[in-house]
Amino acid sequence: ILGALSNVSATIAATITTSNGVGTIQNDDFPILVELNGDNNLIITDQLPGGADFTTIFKRSGTDLVISDANVKVETHIGTQVSDNEVRIAFADFTGQRIIIDAGDGDDLITVDFSGNDPIPANGILFNGQGQTNGDALALSGGTVTTVTHTFTNANGTVDIDGSLVAYTGLEPIADNLIATNRIFT
Repeated sequence: ILGALSNVSATIAATITTSNGVGTIQNDDFPILVELNGDNNLIITDQLPGGADFTTIFKRSGTDLVISDANVKVETHIGTQVSDNEVRIAFADFTGQRIIIDAGDGDDLITVDFSGNDPIPANGILFNGQGQTNGDALALSGGTVTTVTHTFTNANGTVDIDGSLVAYTGLEPIADNLIATNRIFT
């Protein structure tokens, strides 16, 4: 059996405690991992088998992107780990200027919050809903814009907010709570 496992490697974040010589492992994973890919884009990945249920908010604060989730831990090795549930990353730190969200199998809600100004980088956001039980959702909130254009086919499409683009796959509901002069559906 050992020979069959010789090509297997894994990284596990865990705390090991002992009681009377018996060890137990307590999971200390951060379900949401924020990192850079080879193109220097920001990648947000669900690390849990079976998927975590995200309620993640993306918001601009000055020259930083703030990523937070009140229910699920968020981890990054770039930028600043503010708390278990919040990270801050300077837009200059991901020069690919795109956010790619691979949401995994959970029921996820991604909120793009415009209350601190436009949080969408130059090359947009791609939200891959992937598998889910009840559905993945996108919410747009917190701002006043001129034009929001929704283009969709079934669960795939784009939302253009004054030239800032959010593309998505595998999504069900979209809550567009922005104050817009023009709202277009195609």
